Amino acid sequence: MPKRITLLAVALLSALVSVAWISAPVPQEAIAGTWIVTSEDDSHQRGLFLFTADGSYSAMFVRGDEPRAEPNENWTDADALASFREITANSGRLTVEGNQITMEAYMANNTAYMNRWGDNGTTATFEMNGNLMTLTMANGTVFTLRRPQG
Repeated sequence: MPKRITLLAVALLSALVSVAWISAPVPQEAIAGTWIVTSEDDSHQRGLFLFTADGSYSAMFVRGDEPRAEPNENWTDADALASFREITANSGRLTVEGNQITMEAYMANNTAYMNRWGDNGTTATFEMNGNLMTLTMANGTVFTLRRPQG
């Protein structure tokens, strides 16, 4: 094989390997573990996401930008219900394809959502940067997640 063709073949093969490496899907194991909702200025609501390598997830987080009301001596059932409604809690199965996570809730604090098991999957996109993950939900909500330290 002439030297020129060999060099061309090596260059082409290198380019193909580079493209495959760049576009290779993130393995499910890469996101496995505990992730807490975080922000640079601590303005976030609390949250915890757990992803397993074998395809399970659990997510609990507080929605909204305002801190939840503190119970006090005048706390009513309506206050307790309003506080409860600010929390999302789901667990179920998960699949990872490329930079997308699809979560299907087997258990959820929203009964209507849970009752659609088998047809309640929601897909989020994610980007990883070391111990940080940006998770963008289908509804546009963005979570910055980090692995807990030690």
